[in-house]
Amino acid sequence: MRRWNVNIGILTETVGETAALFFLAAGAREDVRSRTISLRKLTAGAIAAAGVWLLRTLPAVIGIAQREESEADSVFQAGLSTGNTAWVIGELLLIMLPGMIFLLISHCGKKQLGSGDGICLLILGGLCGAVKLYPALTAAVLLSALYSVFLLLEKRGNLQSRIPFLPFLLAGYMCALLLSALWPG
Repeated sequence: MRRWNVNIGILTETVGETAALFFLAAGAREDVRSRTISLRKLTAGAIAAAGVWLLRTLPAVIGIAQREESEADSVFQAGLSTGNTAWVIGELLLIMLPGMIFLLISHCGKKQLGSGDGICLLILGGLCGAVKLYPALTAAVLLSALYSVFLLLEKRGNLQSRIPFLPFLLAGYMCALLLSALWPG
């Protein structure tokens, strides 16, 4: 019987990245058309994120962490390699922080940020982890700011104009994937 040597980290990273691309592409399309994101898409994304998160954290939680010679490319993977659940909790807090901040701003502000954007950030964090979430969010905010300035200069909008955020998050995520491919580790 042949034994498969599958690195669970690489497998879950690939599955998470692919699911994130599909989720963001579907959400961006809907966000552009209707400025909303359906509950069905959010639920599917949340289920996928929970599955990917479970696959990533299961070895550390049950204490059968993979011990490999390769260098870890994130705090999370370093924590998994030592079997330390505190690292898992730290990563969970890191990936939830941007989404929670967006939800807080959405709730406290006058709905200038949609709550769907915050939920999508929570889902994206679960799918791709902090290593790709933060560069994607940074690029998305910069791209949306540039687009807003363009709209203001061209007099196509004003300071109260609303623009969909998910297309910028998709573009930012693609930039994060490109950067991680060009400069791994």
